[in-house]
Amino acid sequence: MAQPKTLFDDVSSKDGEDQNRDSNDNEYKHVRYIGEIPKCWQVSRVGDLLSSLDAGYSASGEDRPARNGEKGVLKVSAVSYEVFQPSENKRVPPSNQDDLKTSPRKGDLVISRSNTPELVGSCVYVPDDFPNLYLPDTLWRIRVKEDAPIRPRYLAYVLSTDTIRARIRAIATGTSRSMKKIAMRTFRRLKVPIPSLEEQRRIARILATCDRAIQQVDALIEQKRERLRGLRQRLLTGEERFPGCVESEEMKEVDIGEIPVDWSQRQLGDLFTWKTVKNEDNEIDKVITVGKDEICDQKDHFNRSVASDDLSNYRIIEPGDFVYDPMSAYYGALGRYDLDEPGVVSPAYRVLRLNDGYHSDFVKFLLQSHYVLFRIDASSQQNNKSGKRRGLRQDAFASIQVHIPPVEEQCQIAGVLNTAEAEIEKLEQKRDALQRQKKGLMQRLLTGAVRTV
Repeated sequence: MAQPKTLFDDVSSKDGEDQNRDSNDNEYKHVRYIGEIPKCWQVSRVGDLLSSLDAGYSASGEDRPARNGEKGVLKVSAVSYEVFQPSENKRVPPSNQDDLKTSPRKGDLVISRSNTPELVGSCVYVPDDFPNLYLPDTLWRIRVKEDAPIRPRYLAYVLSTDTIRARIRAIATGTSRSMKKIAMRTFRRLKVPIPSLEEQRRIARILATCDRAIQQVDALIEQKRERLRGLRQRLLTGEERFPGCVESEEMKEVDIGEIPVDWSQRQLGDLFTWKTVKNEDNEIDKVITVGKDEICDQKDHFNRSVASDDLSNYRIIEPGDFVYDPMSAYYGALGRYDLDEPGVVSPAYRVLRLNDGYHSDFVKFLLQSHYVLFRIDASSQQNNKSGKRRGLRQDAFASIQVHIPPVEEQCQIAGVLNTAEAEIEKLEQKRDALQRQKKGLMQRLLTGAVRTV
């Protein structure tokens, strides 16, 4: 039976291996920290290839991206996933722009010098000029010498291989288990393999095809997310309704605006009962972390547990419970716990059980709505002088006003939004599969296991 065609078959067939190449090309050599590479490949220190390596400045920014000519400072997430994401930035108001200095241009590489152990050293190629965006001090801008034996895009791919990333993690330092940093001098000493310029071009062309396929799926995902945001806004405000659920076209005025006459106004405290049961016997060891749009096992988030061994003071959370981090709720650290078994959360978190009379999926989407997040943001108070830590008191959360349709309409709204969310998840799975395929290609092409010349 014929094997199914892969993306690699499609792209490598254009630049197939030259069966008549010199037999010496088939010989390999071992290079410390790199592994086996073809004997005809060079090896160079990164620092010898660069014309400049510059850090940015972390100006205080707003919690929204820059637009319409505004200036913004990049977030580390702009470089965390192998493709440059310029939309991952924070608007910098004019009063904070004096020290902005390092802007990414076409042909630059941007690398994360300070990040989690898994993401430190993440590197991307910049495909265009972005004169209104600037680097924070956690990112470096790299420029390759014009006469260097390596092309910028190819260097970005090499620095993203498993082998080089593992070496970067090994040289990263820091006392915190959750945050590591790379020293500029140490980074410059990294060694990278360098094939001929022609082989670099062919490899880069193959991997760029993978990048384009991933970017196309990413664009579809963003379109679907925008559609979901619009649906959520219309359905959760009563702007768009289901014919079988409409008892009257009339609207009524409440504290938070107009809502359908058959909807009711509630406070979030009416929807939930606070849970404070502790893990006193240490029977549960699954520690759950609550981040922006993500509630997951701590080991999956950090690749290890960062909690203490004694979990007796942690609160028990069960499937279907809701939870939020009071110190981070203002940027989306709240939602429903959907794993299959009970876990425990930090005693700083708030665990809530949904009361009867409310559809769980509906409430999940309600907490993601623009209005609720806006009210949470407005209700969160600064907890230190710099204003970088903001807390949401329990009574402030409980007093947030929401509008609630009858249960039947809650169910229908949840059904439509779940369908839209499932479409996004399916595309995300496709993107993840393409990324895994690209990673396999990189491992073979960038080590010379598969040759293109």
